[in-house]
Amino acid sequence: MARKLFDNVRHLISTPGGGQITLGTVPATWQGFAAAGAVDGDNPPYELVDGNDRENGYLTLGNGVTTAARAVITSTNGNAPINLSGSAVLTCTPIANTFNKDLLSVASIQILSPTEKGIGLDNLGATTVGKALFVAADQATARKNLSVLSPPQGRLTLQSGVPVMSMTQAAKTTIYYTPYLGNQIPIYDGASMVMTAFSELSAATTDTTKSPAAIGASKVNDWFIWHDAGTLRLSHGPDWTNDTTRSAGTALTMVGGIYLNNAAITNGPAASRGTYVGTTRSNSSSQLDFIVGASGTAGWVGIWNAYNRRPCVMTVSDAASNWTYSTGVPRASNNGIVSRVSFVCGLQEDAVDASFNTRVTIGGTNGYTLQGLALDSTSTFSARSLVGGTGTATNAYVSHAVRSSFSPLLGYHYIASIEEGDGVTPNLVHGYGYANLTVKIWS
Repeated sequence: MARKLFDNVRHLISTPGGGQITLGTVPATWQGFAAAGAVDGDNPPYELVDGNDRENGYLTLGNGVTTAARAVITSTNGNAPINLSGSAVLTCTPIANTFNKDLLSVASIQILSPTEKGIGLDNLGATTVGKALFVAADQATARKNLSVLSPPQGRLTLQSGVPVMSMTQAAKTTIYYTPYLGNQIPIYDGASMVMTAFSELSAATTDTTKSPAAIGASKVNDWFIWHDAGTLRLSHGPDWTNDTTRSAGTALTMVGGIYLNNAAITNGPAASRGTYVGTTRSNSSSQLDFIVGASGTAGWVGIWNAYNRRPCVMTVSDAASNWTYSTGVPRASNNGIVSRVSFVCGLQEDAVDASFNTRVTIGGTNGYTLQGLALDSTSTFSARSLVGGTGTATNAYVSHAVRSSFSPLLGYHYIASIEEGDGVTPNLVHGYGYANLTVKIWS
């Protein structure tokens, strides 16, 4: 119970000795503890006077507020209980050398021992939440005390200090984890998640001291943040089995809503000690890319964030002004590789939206072409549109658009625009300025 001060309380004490006392008669104009509202377990401060002997301390009331155990703070008996004669006077009154610790302010409470803090906060009427905040030495401790957990607040990036990239970052050999919504990240200590402050972290793709190996060519890897003997590190896990499959050594596990590494990582975090922050897919030169697509340039988003993802919209097209295709076999637009956007996803959580717009000059009466979108293919349509067909005149200009949303994907993929002729008609497909593939992903 709390230490409480009660006004105008006095008892005459007839109990002899140095032990528990019985609360006796209440003098005229005074009130007893029970009348003042005290209950068993309360710890009011007191002064006990017996002739020239005095003691101060805290009582523990009991037996229906009829008895009290004495916890002496100061006394004329060397700070031990005085030996009562049976004619003592007990008064409820503050104790000078502990008054500040019990009743003054939140500021004074901060310097106390844990036990004294608890008593002081009780006397201030602090709630459970309030107590957790008052006794915390810092923000991280306050969050831990309150079991407040925030997702990681940073983002993986290939550009130092730029959490959301908007310009091409090609052939990079350093990856960064930089603050974005804040600078806190939860790190599991084996018992609980601890919100931990961080400044920008970086790792070289060639590092073999805090990661199992250097990043390989055309490999998918997960990235983790962990405590290395008190130092926060950014490290990657082993290679995925292939572009779309995690291996047993790269499996994730979830604790408190936060993904962690399921297995220990060589040179990196022990099992369940690394907080998963994202995934990358390297290029054929073992480097990392974020390439903003354009006319004549394929888009490439080789970095994906597990948290705080932002929409990434890329529009690409073939640089040729036009080309002719009549063969009734699907192929990439202009039989090239630039009208595509490649990307990686570490978790199957977000749909991918794509659209393709172009204009075709039909090369003969009733001629047609198929134009559309393909996932991970240049020979099989995922979505398509018939351009031209019955009733279409020779040299007619026909514009078309095809749109599709792809279910959440895992790993490395690409979306391309593809085309197919009718097998006869030499249709003219207009390219640059007309044939535009737009892909929206969250990364």
